[in-house]
Amino acid sequence: MSKAEDTKAKLRKLRDQLAWETPRARARGNTPPALLQRLEAAAEVLNGVCLLGGGPDAMRGDTLDELYEDAIVEGHLALHEWERWRGDEDQQKRKPRAAAPLGQRRQHERHETTVSVSLARHGVRTDGGGAVVGTDTVQLAARNISLGGMMVMAQKGDIPSAGVGGVVHVTFRAAGERLLHARGVITRRDDAGMALRWLAETEVDRRLIESILAATRPAK
Repeated sequence: MSKAEDTKAKLRKLRDQLAWETPRARARGNTPPALLQRLEAAAEVLNGVCLLGGGPDAMRGDTLDELYEDAIVEGHLALHEWERWRGDEDQQKRKPRAAAPLGQRRQHERHETTVSVSLARHGVRTDGGGAVVGTDTVQLAARNISLGGMMVMAQKGDIPSAGVGGVVHVTFRAAGERLLHARGVITRRDDAGMALRWLAETEVDRRLIESILAATRPAK
């Protein structure tokens, strides 16, 4: 099986899992609304991605690869939160409550900043010709940043498709016009802004986040 075929198989498997679990969550009367919303959003993303065929959009290279990766991450995160809540509920380890936002516990020191960042959100749109890949971008001011994530001053209308559990691509402009890119998952979105947790799964990712922190930390 080629890499492309393996990726598409993973996407279809996640789509089918969400198609099974989301109605179960909906039928379970005490499922927290925020958790149900995350499952529905992830299911919508996977359904859209699986509509993409091998036509012109398959030639979009990096953007399409990123969209596939983002969809897989969002699907896994939503299912993980559902399984964790359901396990806790069934075992009566705690009282039913809304699913805790991803990364709620603060583990890293935050640094105030005024740096401007670009956020991008890939998605699938439908038009008369079928499903196509689209990217929404917005330039926002960051309020604080840490090795764990960052807070940006996002308004409700800024990339409205990016809800809790959604993946966004973040671009910083460092000294010397050098661009730094990272991925983050939205852990909270409210009137205060948008909180992100870095998706840093490898040592290379972690070094990149360290570079971003060094580039955006105010000089003493």
